[in-house]
Amino acid sequence: MILEESAIIITGAAGNIGEALVISLSKKAKQVFALDFNENGLTKFKALRNVNCSKVDVTDEDNVDKFFSSMDGEFSSFGLLNAAGIIFNRPLVNLLDRENPIHPLEDFKRVIDLNLTGTFIMGSHFSNFCIKKRKKACVVNFSSVTASGNIGQSAYSASKAAVESLSRVWAKELGMFKIRAVSIAPGFFDTESTSESLSEAVIKKYKTNIPLKKFGNLQDLEEAIEFILSNEYYTGEVLALNGGYRV
Repeated sequence: MILEESAIIITGAAGNIGEALVISLSKKAKQVFALDFNENGLTKFKALRNVNCSKVDVTDEDNVDKFFSSMDGEFSSFGLLNAAGIIFNRPLVNLLDRENPIHPLEDFKRVIDLNLTGTFIMGSHFSNFCIKKRKKACVVNFSSVTASGNIGQSAYSASKAAVESLSRVWAKELGMFKIRAVSIAPGFFDTESTSESLSEAVIKKYKTNIPLKKFGNLQDLEEAIEFILSNEYYTGEVLALNGGYRV
């Protein structure tokens, strides 16, 4: 994929990682489509001339179909970065919660809906669009270092493990159409959301267990995404970007 001739679609664009990818890829791709349910969060990209912003709920198939119906195929190739998602922590049985010790089903469904179902909907409509337009393409699904199973993250870990499986299936099914599918599994990164969700003590503990003794920075992630998009023989794999850390 030649980025200078390509259009890149990024979901979850208003988040920390999504924002970094929009800004980075807007400097190299011909066009970036920034998608997020949080329309106000997309206003930060107004100054970027080649960024097109759209309010899209990735869990709403009609909404996603409407977006792709409005797209044109005047690019040499297309990329989709499925970065929309949420992190949720809750043990299966919480003995400290005497009234409701069991992991709420509605929370499990909410995480699966956004992290997995949203990825499926975007990936299926994107692939159909590219097949019809006869364009080369690459789907990058966001997994996590916790996909192997992390204490307190039944919903999140399950959703990310399923995302990796989706990518492998799509790589096998879509290769004949010159569409690649890859998962990227980031570890811990220095972002605002990381600082907000983890205490200083927990951050220090994680850094101690990471072989490189530090969190990743967003430039590391940007470079990894560019590699995936640009290398046309890379598909069906999970690119782990975690400083050597394993759950």
